Amino acid sequence: MSQIEIFTQWLEAINRHDVDELAALMTAAHVFVDSLGHRVSGAKSMEAGWRGYFAMCPDYWIRADHVMGGTV
Repeated sequence: MSQIEIFTQWLEAINRHDVDELAALMTAAHVFVDSLGHRVSGAKSMEAGWRGYFAMCPDYWIRADHVMGGTV
């Protein structure tokens, strides 16, 4: 699967508030860093974070008008 396909699935899962799919798209080495520099590691740890965020922001969604692929 290409990076753009993964990113597209990620956005669709966010817009559906599908925490299970978001967790499936993350690796065990996934690291989330918030705007204050706090770090959360691993897909399992992020599941609770996403559930809480969607509860706090029930109308949250993302629209990507343009997507460019590259290497990581």
